[in-house]
Amino acid sequence: FIISLFLAIFAYFFGWFRSIISPFIAIMRSTPVAALIVILILLIGTKLTPIFITLFVIVPLAYENIYS
Repeated sequence: FIISLFLAIFAYFFGWFRSIISPFIAIMRSTPVAALIVILILLIGTKLTPIFITLFVIVPLAYENIYS
């Protein structure tokens, strides 16, 4: 939530920041979570995968809700 809050504040005050971060938010929202789980388990193991999945799902949703 805090990451999303800072991203939304920067995007609100700096238009160039919003134009930079918008494609990344769109990619995060459109990537299937099931595919991401498999890739992350292979790359980083099972201990950190739930943290990254949670961030990958929550950050774009919270960012868009805070920004709007």
